[in-house]
Amino acid sequence: MIRTINFNDIDLDGIPVSVKMNLNSKQRELADYVVSELRKCYKQVSSAVYAQAPTYSDYLEIDILTDGADEDTIIEMRTFGAEIVSDILVDYGYMMLVGVYENQPELV
Repeated sequence: MIRTINFNDIDLDGIPVSVKMNLNSKQRELADYVVSELRKCYKQVSSAVYAQAPTYSDYLEIDILTDGADEDTIIEMRTFGAEIVSDILVDYGYMMLVGVYENQPELV
């Protein structure tokens, strides 16, 4: 499934984002899009952290932190996030990973 990304629809709705690596403007825009899309479907998204993946230096890791999401919802969010970043890889060539975790203050 290839999705059309409308960057005008990005709405982080007050979600705090911590960026722990240098991103170009397109990477930041795409990462914000991923968080925005997850937030549209899952209101449990509370914040996000963008960092270099520890095992793959070319990958941007997007850690989504949630409040009150159960295990099944977290699995659904990871699956949905994986679909989005797969489309981003095909369309834009940027490699991204999505992790979804129950809110842990030390990650922010």
